[in-house]
Formats: sequence, structure tokens, C-alpha cells
Amino acid sequence: MVINIGHLKGIELDGVSAEDIARMEREMERLHQDYRAVEGSLGNTMLALVVTRGYVSKLFRNEAISDFLDRHPPELAFEMRSIIDAVGGDARMLDR
Repeated sequence: MVINIGHLKGIELDGVSAEDIARMEREMERLHQDYRAVEGSLGNTMLALVVTRGYVSKLFRNEAISDFLDRHPPELAFEMRSIIDAVGGDARMLDR
């Protein structure tokens, strides 16, 4: 929402000039546009993450694959499990 401040040009309100207010309004509009862009792609991103999480979780249920990943290198398996947990939590938050 943009407020017309044309009639306030040159007037200072509590130490904030009309130009400062106009600059803040422009910045808020840019932030709002960025937010809408991110919001528009969030659904597709979460779908991809949830599908990937399901696939990787299935891999970890395979004992041979899980054992291999735990040994070569173990940090990778730890990070993959952390990501699986994080994506699961994020997906549950969207359902609310």
C-alpha cells in the first residue's frame, strides 16, 4: 500500500522528512514484491523437498545403503538425516 505524501513535501514529522517516508514506502513496495515472488515459488519448492525427503528416507530404510552411507563418509549420512528431519518439520508447519 502506497500513501500519497505529495502535500507533505518539505515538512518534517517527528524528525522524519517526507522524502524519508517516500523512500521507506518505495522500499516497502520492493520488499512486498520480493515476498510475493518467494511466496509464489514456495509451494513448488516444498513439493520437491517433500518428494526428495521421501525418496532419501526410503534409501535410509535399506540397511545396506544406510550402512554404506554411515561409513563413506559418515558426515554425509548425518547431514542427510538432519535435512530429512528439517524438511519434515517445515512441511508440518505448512499444514497448520
